[in-house]
Amino acid sequence: MQRMAVIALVLGVAPLMAQQKPFDYHSSAELEQRKQDALKTAAAKGSVSGKVADYGDHALTVAARTQSGGPEVHGHWTDVIIVTEGKATMLIGGTVVKPVPRGEPSTGELGGSDITGGTTQVIQKGDVINIPAGTPHWIKIAPGDTFAYMNVKVHKN
Repeated sequence: MQRMAVIALVLGVAPLMAQQKPFDYHSSAELEQRKQDALKTAAAKGSVSGKVADYGDHALTVAARTQSGGPEVHGHWTDVIIVTEGKATMLIGGTVVKPVPRGEPSTGELGGSDITGGTTQVIQKGDVINIPAGTPHWIKIAPGDTFAYMNVKVHKN
């Protein structure tokens, strides 16, 4: 009976262990290449964002912009932005004007036409910005500027 219990435990746990790595590693060379690729795409399209990895409760993305986006709110995700190139002006907090759901309603994603009452912060290479889930924010790019960043997206429990 004990032997059957051990076998059942091993068979039940083995698939879970196979799905999870003890850690993940992304070299500076890999991330630099992803940034350069993103900057090239952003030069043609205005902005681009691509996932480096998705770990379920958090994800890592690389993004670049040559144009401003729009106001946004992530209902279930905190953004931890690490600026890797250029500068931008970020409007954080306040209230989204004319909020519009983005995607499925359950995602809690919103866009809008403007933000009122927020704080303006110039951000540049080396800066780190923590934007809690539910906080309106807007990355604004001046004409002719480029801006690249990594984003650690952490799911709000």
